[in-house]
Amino acid sequence: MKNILKRAVIVGCLVMISSLTSCFSDFAPMIPSFWYRDITVDPAMLYEELGTTENMKRRLDNNNSVITDTVLIYDAKGKLVQKVGAETVKLEPLTIEADALADGEYTLVVWQTARDTDGRRIWFASGEDQLSTVSIATDYVALDYSWTLGVAGTTISVRNGSFKASLTPRTTGSIIRQRIDNLTEDKGFYELLLDGPLDQFYSGVLLDPSLDASERRIKNTLYGYNDITWAEPGYTDDKFFTLNFGENQDFALIGLKENGDEIEITSIESGTLGFGENVVFYYNMDRHDWQPPFYGSPEDFDPWIADREAGILVAQPLLKWGCNLDEVQRHMEAKPWWRLGNKELEFWGEYYQCWHKWYYVAPKLTEQYLFETEDGKNLRYAYVNSWDVPIDLAITSFQKQGYQYKGKGKFWEDDPDGDIYLSADGQTEVLLIDHEEGWYAIFRPAR
Repeated sequence: MKNILKRAVIVGCLVMISSLTSCFSDFAPMIPSFWYRDITVDPAMLYEELGTTENMKRRLDNNNSVITDTVLIYDAKGKLVQKVGAETVKLEPLTIEADALADGEYTLVVWQTARDTDGRRIWFASGEDQLSTVSIATDYVALDYSWTLGVAGTTISVRNGSFKASLTPRTTGSIIRQRIDNLTEDKGFYELLLDGPLDQFYSGVLLDPSLDASERRIKNTLYGYNDITWAEPGYTDDKFFTLNFGENQDFALIGLKENGDEIEITSIESGTLGFGENVVFYYNMDRHDWQPPFYGSPEDFDPWIADREAGILVAQPLLKWGCNLDEVQRHMEAKPWWRLGNKELEFWGEYYQCWHKWYYVAPKLTEQYLFETEDGKNLRYAYVNSWDVPIDLAITSFQKQGYQYKGKGKFWEDDPDGDIYLSADGQTEVLLIDHEEGWYAIFRPAR
């Protein structure tokens, strides 16, 4: 789209101009200007702050999307006096020329999204006549990144019919990158959906910049479900935009079958989705027993998935001998996925004579800890137990972590023989024992 040429005028005036962030932050001070009726909108920042610039460039270059910006101008009484807009396929500033305005104070708001090149749109404004009621909302769910919604606002003073404004739309939500490995047709699902919590499901925002963040979001009233992402065989790695926001987000990955059945495949409990964040949701359909889903930042995901691809199991117990339960608990809480095993410490007799606490780190893989005292002091042993998990995975994991194989042996007289490994730092020895239902590994200070 060609930008409208600016028309210079001789007489200068002062204008107040400011851009609001996604939370409509404080206005900037007045700066000098010349006679204009131009509104400059920068569409690029919306995608830069969400890390989707390259994705959006590809859509624009491939003629899949068109960026749309709509500016609404309200007078001092909050009444709509003008609506202007522009479209572009470039992530470059564009200039929108407004019609003449009478001298006075005005509020400008802009909302930016995209449409498909076939004309399809999913965001619509309502209540535009008044600043106090104008909102943008959608009745769609599972929105890919191209449907990102950004807003901004500013106030201007028109003097002698002249004003100039600059607006930079900022995000109203967050991005979830979803990657599902090994989603093949033989799994029996034609589609997967990631569902979020209904009580944190929003379908739109109010544009009045005088409102704070809690007042601005519009709760969903249409659906009894909250689909955030989707995947199907052949389409398993993409970024999605969501207005979900808050602490204690519970997510469930649901598989849909042709016969109408809906199966919960896995879940995330108490996830956090901050405003404007980028997070990753990852799951491997072929590793359900020993590899849980990942939910967290891209920075945390990269080393996590590198370890998984290298063959290092998620069962990596804390081996800080002599530490207390509170340190073990912090170790567990730092994991992307875990579940509590027993609520209270239980006494283990025989060889151990210790108090036992355990956790799931995957559906069929656990980390377990044995302390000298009932209140969880002085870690003496750690334990990993599995069932239906190939022992070759444990051997590979030990090797990748630098453990040295020391041969066959046992820790106690009545133990079955197993394989003994010594950690790379020489501080820990491990007894790995295979059995009919799986395997277990006992960790203790080297002797």
